[in-house]
Amino acid sequence: MNSFVEIQNFGFNVLTISFLGTVLLTLLQMKSMYEQGKTIWEKRKGESVSVLQFSYFAAYLFAIFPYGIAQQSVALIFNAFLGMFCFYVMVGLWRYKRGVPWYEWVFAFSFFLMIPLMIFLDSDGREFLFSALLFGILVFSTCQLYELMKEGKAGNITINVQKMFMLSNTFWFFYSSFIGNVPLMIFNPVMFVINWKIIRLAKEYSRATV
Repeated sequence: MNSFVEIQNFGFNVLTISFLGTVLLTLLQMKSMYEQGKTIWEKRKGESVSVLQFSYFAAYLFAIFPYGIAQQSVALIFNAFLGMFCFYVMVGLWRYKRGVPWYEWVFAFSFFLMIPLMIFLDSDGREFLFSALLFGILVFSTCQLYELMKEGKAGNITINVQKMFMLSNTFWFFYSSFIGNVPLMIFNPVMFVINWKIIRLAKEYSRATV
């Protein structure tokens, strides 16, 4: 355990703040993801919930596990367990969402190839892949926005997922601004806007169907 960077540097510093923030935000996101999955499994429907978004999130987070081990980071390893909750949503969609094209499922399962890539790449390759996959979140989050607009109804979306993402985006934007991480300073505001738009549309469609 002493080999992990958070334990070696534990104290009143930026690394410890980021570690505690990661743990808290991951727990909140686990709760929201569980609620989304539960809604799908209980109602036996996955209307307006994006297969591609949750499949990508699940694969991305599972890929973080070997990356976190390589980086000797407790925070990254703990965050990777959020992938199980995303996978819970994904399996619910596989069982109950109707009308998903076969090629979309092929695409969704192909995301999991990022896991062996993360394991077998060298250090530089892992760093590049991690950065590329992070910005892939932007691409596949827009799939949820598109799904909403295509269906024209809120369906089975649980907007607490997006609310927790917005909270995470806010925390990481201020953190990245403090440490001068420009990619994260760009990524988080864009993600914040995408999640805000998803919430806004879901609420508009919910009011329209009341």
